[in-house]
Amino acid sequence: MTTQTPIILGTNQHVPLASGDRLAGSSIQVSTDTGNVLVAGSDGGLFVPPVTPTIPTLTIELGHSQQAGNGYGIDQGTYYELSFSIGVTARNGFLYSVNSDGTLALGLAGTYLVVGCSKVVAPAADTYTIPGQIVLATGQQYAWPGIYQYAVQRYPDLSETSVSVAGGAVLGTVALAGSIASWTAGTSTWLGFTKINGQSGSNPLKLQGYLTYAKIA
Repeated sequence: MTTQTPIILGTNQHVPLASGDRLAGSSIQVSTDTGNVLVAGSDGGLFVPPVTPTIPTLTIELGHSQQAGNGYGIDQGTYYELSFSIGVTARNGFLYSVNSDGTLALGLAGTYLVVGCSKVVAPAADTYTIPGQIVLATGQQYAWPGIYQYAVQRYPDLSETSVSVAGGAVLGTVALAGSIASWTAGTSTWLGFTKINGQSGSNPLKLQGYLTYAKIA
């Protein structure tokens, strides 16, 4: 088997390749455009290398000690708001910036999946309603807790009873998962949770965990 390169005759006709002949990959120009995955192999042929899908993600820690209020977040009166300048890890080219007020500005519009889980912790001995009546929400356009068209929200089940617990006790978990049709690039994206004070000592419940934003479309 021989490798031949076609030539153009004076009549603008290609020389036909004989049976068993092949074109060298190096004789074909491979595009340098962004996104092209076709490459020339070591044997001179062209091939598409295996591609491992990657999803851009941003993860924020809830309860990070450097958040305002000893890990709660910015006190907004009835809720705490997290600052995206603290406890954040971005991977796989997640594009974002942080506004001066600590809210998140997404670098690209699109569909983002939000998923995470945090435990609910009593910071000191106190009495609380269980399950903890915490609303956890993240969104845009409207102020916290937002509306369902522009926010991913988790509302608590109805309260059942009150219990007295020691400091450090875990009163359950708060899970958040969902998406909205289209997140807007550059618009302030907030994240916050309800301030729930204890009934006897007024010690607010604390969240400790992680929440991830994944760009899926």
